[in-house]
Amino acid sequence: MMAIGTGAYNLQEAARYTGIKATSIARWLFSENPLWTHQLSESGWRGIGFYDLLELRIVQRFKSKGVSLQAIRLAIKNAKELYGGDYPLINKRFHTDGKNIFSEAIGKTGDSIDALLDLKKRQLVLDDIIRPSLDKGIVYAPNSDNVILWYPDRRLYRGVVLDPKRSFGKPIIDSVGIKTSTLYGTFLAEEDKRTVAKIYDVPISAVNAAIKYEEGLDNRIAA
Repeated sequence: MMAIGTGAYNLQEAARYTGIKATSIARWLFSENPLWTHQLSESGWRGIGFYDLLELRIVQRFKSKGVSLQAIRLAIKNAKELYGGDYPLINKRFHTDGKNIFSEAIGKTGDSIDALLDLKKRQLVLDDIIRPSLDKGIVYAPNSDNVILWYPDRRLYRGVVLDPKRSFGKPIIDSVGIKTSTLYGTFLAEEDKRTVAKIYDVPISAVNAAIKYEEGLDNRIAA
């Protein structure tokens, strides 16, 4: 049984929303030795939750810089011990502690990446990974480390948000609470934006935002 407010994404949905291949997500979270125990592990369903989705984005950024899964796994372990939570990579304290945690893990695992060979460059690369991953669109509850919303790109996809308390965390247009996939699917059927806006009684801007977001998803799957 899935808890309300957890979010629920099958691997294909997770791949579309994060830009990470479904096979990579499966390897990282559903192998015999996963990077962490995902939120929906007790449900028996092959899918992940909202926090998993956000942490996967950070893992992918480290992977794209050449950081090994061994170093990532060690960093997650150390961060969990430091923070005492299950999802340390999206903890607000990771803003300040993350560079040291990963720098230590990289040193212990012997990663020999050109960009991370010396401490100065290592810190620059880690800062380039951590800050955009945590700052870009993530909203925390007041006076809390709990992430409550994720805006994938406020500039490019204005009004699109993932909220685990609404529509099982699927992307919606924040102002009207309708899934982007619903508006987009109706647009494909009707072939007219104004008709879609009339059917759902929403502004044309909401339809435009849904179309732009959905059309951008299938072209961003990372290697």
